[in-house]
Amino acid sequence: MNPASPDLVLRTLEARLPAEGLFRGKTWRAGPEPFALTSAQVAELRRIGPALVRFLEVAEDFYQSRDPALAFFRSVLDRGKPEGLLRLHDAEAVRGQLPMVLRPDLLWTGDGFRITEIDGVPGGIGMIDFLNVVYGELGFEVLRGRRLFGEVFVERDLAVVFSREAADYRPETEWMLRHASGGSGERTLLESDLTAAEAGALAGREVYRFFELWDEELGPGARRLLEMAGEGHLILTGPPKAFFEEKLLLALYRDPFLHPRWQEALGAAHAATLDRLIPFGWVLDPEPLPWHAVYPGLENREWNELKGYSREQRRLVIKVSGFSQNAWGSRGVHVGHDLSKAEWARCLDDALASFPVNPHILQDFAASAPVPNRYFSEGGRVLEEPGVVRLSPYYLVEEGNAGLQGVLAVVCPPDKKKIHGMTEATILPCREE
Repeated sequence: MNPASPDLVLRTLEARLPAEGLFRGKTWRAGPEPFALTSAQVAELRRIGPALVRFLEVAEDFYQSRDPALAFFRSVLDRGKPEGLLRLHDAEAVRGQLPMVLRPDLLWTGDGFRITEIDGVPGGIGMIDFLNVVYGELGFEVLRGRRLFGEVFVERDLAVVFSREAADYRPETEWMLRHASGGSGERTLLESDLTAAEAGALAGREVYRFFELWDEELGPGARRLLEMAGEGHLILTGPPKAFFEEKLLLALYRDPFLHPRWQEALGAAHAATLDRLIPFGWVLDPEPLPWHAVYPGLENREWNELKGYSREQRRLVIKVSGFSQNAWGSRGVHVGHDLSKAEWARCLDDALASFPVNPHILQDFAASAPVPNRYFSEGGRVLEEPGVVRLSPYYLVEEGNAGLQGVLAVVCPPDKKKIHGMTEATILPCREE
């Protein structure tokens, strides 16, 4: 089957898009064909999923280790967490559990992919199903798994619970389940006002949690779900392990003391993949260093020395780690060379001051490489201009294996250093050239 013409692509997308859209109150640009990846890039994406699964397994081993030399690993990841959640981390029922859906966000740089975060409760699972289905039916060879996410959810009879913050993702989830079930059958989709009794009725089920563990709005129903997961009365995915959702893990991977231990536990192939993927980073811990020590790669003894850096030296990024309402999207991300020296100093001070509750990390800035951006204008014409792209590969994790389900490309204007699903972003599925 030959790929469809741009006119047919546009008409089909407009006809197939649900009346309520896929996300509440959000729009984006569509394109005439999937975003093209080379065979080498696709092969790397297929390596990244299994490497990240092993990375999370090793992170849990380090977190649970009784080795006194690794005590700091758990200590830094536990900062700012409520006692109830910390007890869940040690619950036997959740030991070894992994997220069912894993989505890293990757920047396309001139030197390969660089990871910005690992999301174990991602949105976009309905959108990647929708785009893969529609572009696939139009004759394009999209990257996808053997089954759609919706088919997996229906087969496993997953219940889905949304927080108020995540309710924007409900339309895509409804489309995903409706398409997979043929529009028939009741699906369990529960909003943020879930009661404890409704939560109790989910005993024995598997529940996809569209809520973050830090959500301040968590009501009695969500709290009961967490308790039931710890008691082994249901399976919550992603599992209630806040340390899986911390960007701190990326900086701790580069710690000179830990890095050889990561490499040994991961194995040579996974370690090589993660060495290419994870930018150098540091935990912004205000504790003074011994007089004879420096921060590796920076060669400074004090964080305050960074305040005097020139704009070129400030090709660094400050990010809040994870257990915060500012830790998703582009919130809580500060690009050093985009800030004045005074703004940079203030961000650094704020990050260090928040360490006891909301640790931050400092990372090398990964510059995005230019890519072609082909999209439909408001009048339906195909326009092309340079862009920068964030790739979000979606993996289905089953029995420790991570199968590539699809790849979402978010292509933005080239002046955007924080790439996310903004109105002027082109959102596409991906194909192999």
